[in-house]
Amino acid sequence: MYDTLNNLMTKFSKETTELRDDLLREVKRMDDSKEKEPEFKNASIQVKSLVQRLGALTNNFTSHVTQCVSRIESDMMIIQGVCNTSGTRNDVHPKPTSCDDVDKSGVHTIYPDFKPSGLEVYCEIDQGKAWLVIQRRKYGTVDFYRSWEEYKTGFGNVSGDFWLGNEFLHHLTKYKSRQLLIDMETFEGKKAYAMYDEFGLSSEAGKYKLSIKGFNGDVQDRLTMHTGKMFSTNDADNDDTSTRCCSCIYRGGWWFTDCFDSHLNGKYYYKHETVPSPHGIWWFGFESSLRYVAMKLH
Repeated sequence: MYDTLNNLMTKFSKETTELRDDLLREVKRMDDSKEKEPEFKNASIQVKSLVQRLGALTNNFTSHVTQCVSRIESDMMIIQGVCNTSGTRNDVHPKPTSCDDVDKSGVHTIYPDFKPSGLEVYCEIDQGKAWLVIQRRKYGTVDFYRSWEEYKTGFGNVSGDFWLGNEFLHHLTKYKSRQLLIDMETFEGKKAYAMYDEFGLSSEAGKYKLSIKGFNGDVQDRLTMHTGKMFSTNDADNDDTSTRCCSCIYRGGWWFTDCFDSHLNGKYYYKHETVPSPHGIWWFGFESSLRYVAMKLH
């Protein structure tokens, strides 16, 4: 960490020095110019003043960073010494590897084996049960008409509308199936849910094929028919029909058949908008596009 900070500080100093030199060269060019209008001279003076301020701010910034790094190093040495002498190393809280390791709902960084650098997720703790939110449609601020690569790595903001990423979903379900909960709500305030005992995705080589079974809920089962289907996007048409591109027509990535019984990644329509059926965020059984949906794993 310290090497990274030092490298960044060195890079910052170098770039600001180069910028300052460029400005000084421009000032010299202005001073040497044949133009002697008062406005021109005033501009030269102002630029010189800005260069001086830039130098002062740069020095102040690098000084503060150096002091902070020194304090951190000093504190870490003290902590390390305490741990080594008192044998309390095991008292240091380990990094969470899943939502099961956190105690409150919200945005957390977990450190699973497949992502040791950390993965930002939204955990939802409900009656002592930890859920990892993998998709949410709430505000309509994120366009879900995305490419294969974007669906692979994820997009959006985990505190708002987002897709966690197919590659992460594959690794999360690689060695064991997860329970899937889908919460839904209409613009009229009607809430519903669909629960599946097992949810999993194959690897990218298998086109992130869906595996799902064991339904219960207060809506009709509209996802089981998609089991065994490959994921499709606007640039990777893996649906069951050769005559059209379901993802292109319905504006989102999904495990399409020809085309769907459910499609929770479609275009977000607001209440006042006219929705051409079955476009939008769709779950057959509802009369129109949904206002809210969230997919969660346990």
